[in-house]
Amino acid sequence: MSKSPYASICALVGVVLLSACGGGGNGASTNTTLVERGAPGVVVDDKLAESKELVFGTLLHNGASAVRTARQNVVRDEAAWRQLWQEVHADNPQPPPLPQIDFGRKMVIALFRGAQGDGCADIRIERTSLRQGKLLVEYSWRNAQADAVCPAYLPQPQHLAVVDRIEGMPEFRRIEAQSLPFSRMQIALSAYFFGKDGRLVSAPHLPFNKVIKDAASWQAIWSEVSEQPLPEIDFAKEMVIFAYGGVHSVGGCYASRVREVFRSGSQLYVARIDSGPQADSACLASFTAVGEMVKVARSEDAVLFGQQIAEPGYFYGEK
Repeated sequence: MSKSPYASICALVGVVLLSACGGGGNGASTNTTLVERGAPGVVVDDKLAESKELVFGTLLHNGASAVRTARQNVVRDEAAWRQLWQEVHADNPQPPPLPQIDFGRKMVIALFRGAQGDGCADIRIERTSLRQGKLLVEYSWRNAQADAVCPAYLPQPQHLAVVDRIEGMPEFRRIEAQSLPFSRMQIALSAYFFGKDGRLVSAPHLPFNKVIKDAASWQAIWSEVSEQPLPEIDFAKEMVIFAYGGVHSVGGCYASRVREVFRSGSQLYVARIDSGPQADSACLASFTAVGEMVKVARSEDAVLFGQQIAEPGYFYGEK
């Protein structure tokens, strides 16, 4: 397998989620049954803001799993990974090739919801983070909304992802996700441009996530990434969430976007997805800044970012 086209994104965020090199490391694999602790409800944890966000890479996310019971898997070696991949595709006569993982540095987490009677049922890894040396995996169960048109088939939802290898059993925490309305801003980012004083401005090369709640901060960040007139924001009512993907040496093939903003307990969550070129993509040889800004109702609650990288070829049905 050739090297992932996402290497440049991964290097920028400080992780390489998928490796071109296969091979298994020495380590245990764990299979656990998904058990809800008490009645499903909102998890309130004021310490979540102190956790360190980890980027994860989606390997597989759809409703076509052959696993018919709700459970979790943690995979740390090649043999266990091959076995799990065969299991989830047991109903597929032509399964896709096994993604190659560097288990010396990475591991796979897999969540299965089991057979569902709702065609819109889903399970999502929302955020992975490091908290007191332990991996915390926050995930949600999604069901049909009141006005949803759901597929006729009955799904068996699954979400498989690769994360940094962290020893010890992760904590899997189900959260209740209440989607919030937001508006996407029509912006034109520039990698290089001339500022108002005539000097050449270079946009930040490294990616970041930012919540902007005041006019001074808004002016400062806008002057770093765009030569367009500053949009007016009513910060008494709104705030801006900026998922910035950095500067890339090729244009048209990289993107950083906000998939969703939702509330869970006393925290707001921002689901961010970074994507890059497909194997057959024709990219322009030009420096390009990528990112997305959205407006959402102002809140003084903590904002947590869940950031994932979508790997072409193993990125199925992300909603």
